[in-house]
Order: sequence, then C-alpha cells, then structure tokens
Amino acid sequence: MKKGDFLEFLRSELCPKLDARKDLNIHKSREVEELIRGTGARILYLPVYAPELNPIEMMWSVLKHFIRQLCRIGKYSMEQIVKTSLLLINPSSFRSWFAKCCYCTP
Repeated sequence: MKKGDFLEFLRSELCPKLDARKDLNIHKSREVEELIRGTGARILYLPVYAPELNPIEMMWSVLKHFIRQLCRIGKYSMEQIVKTSLLLINPSSFRSWFAKCCYCTP
C-alpha cells in the first residue's frame, strides 16, 4: 500500500471509527499521528508482540489444555478433540479474557 493511499484510508475510513490499530512502521509517520490525534484519540504503541494483551492467546491456552487432556484418552481423532475442546470453553470466559487484556467489555 502506498503512503497516499494509506493516509486517504485513515481520513475516510479509520479515523471516523477509530478503535485500535497495529503497531506497524507505516503507522508511525508524522501525518498518520496528526490524523489520529486530530480525532481526539491518543496513540499508544504496543510492544512488537504482547501475548498478555491478546485474548486469543488465552483462548489457545485453554484449548491446548483440553486437547492435552483428551489426547490421553487416545480414541478420538484430532478433529474430534478440537471440536470437543471448543465446546468445553465456557462462553463467559471470552468476556473475562477481553477484560483481562484491558479491552472494554459491557
């Protein structure tokens, strides 16, 4: 993506709905920062990778636990184990993971 295209995307699409963005080098230009700050938002740069801020990592941790437990039984296919493991995750856990990662949850 070219810089001009990215800036136009920010002006017309992202800034009006600004919620979150990735910490890519293209996002750190002066023009990008001015556009974002112009919306009243503040810029917080995350570390290159922050699993503790990613609720998906928490879900995978629980999923891997269930998979390890079910693999011990040994009579199921991996597909069956993954499907069953996903069903075992309590839906309220998703809200907790997002809250733990500092995402606003109603």
